[in-house]
Amino acid sequence: MAGAIATQFRAKEVVKVYHAIVRGFVEDKATINYAYIAEGEKIKKEAITHYKKIKQVTYPTPIGRYPQARYSYVEIQPETGRRHQIRRHFGHLRHPIIGDKRYGDVKHNKYFKEVLTIPYLLLHAYSISFQHPIHHNILKIKAQLPQHFEYALELLGLISPPSANL
Repeated sequence: MAGAIATQFRAKEVVKVYHAIVRGFVEDKATINYAYIAEGEKIKKEAITHYKKIKQVTYPTPIGRYPQARYSYVEIQPETGRRHQIRRHFGHLRHPIIGDKRYGDVKHNKYFKEVLTIPYLLLHAYSISFQHPIHHNILKIKAQLPQHFEYALELLGLISPPSANL
């Protein structure tokens, strides 16, 4: 079973979907095709990431040199699976993922950690889909957003808080 699933990974038949909060306003939908040299490697390798914007917001607080901060909530689908690919791609676009200590924005990360009390990387493996090796039906496994991620979305106004049942 593991071998059959590994074959699907190599053939790029497994669909992985991530959610992230990034700095700035991104395009509605785009593909990032940016090859890079990974740690320990000697040559550039192809790296392709597709994304679409779910929602964007202007946050009324100056962080860095601008009078307001901008954030986008995005859904991401990597076509290739390079190490740190999503983080590197959004850093390359100058829309780093919030909380990314390696490729991110120090000022925004500090604000999220110290003021909003969210010291985590706001990148979430949302779902994975692949063909069952025996039954051949498509399995889709979803992971609920972590509490700190939902909290960040609510604070920024990227989603509405859950309504109380009265």
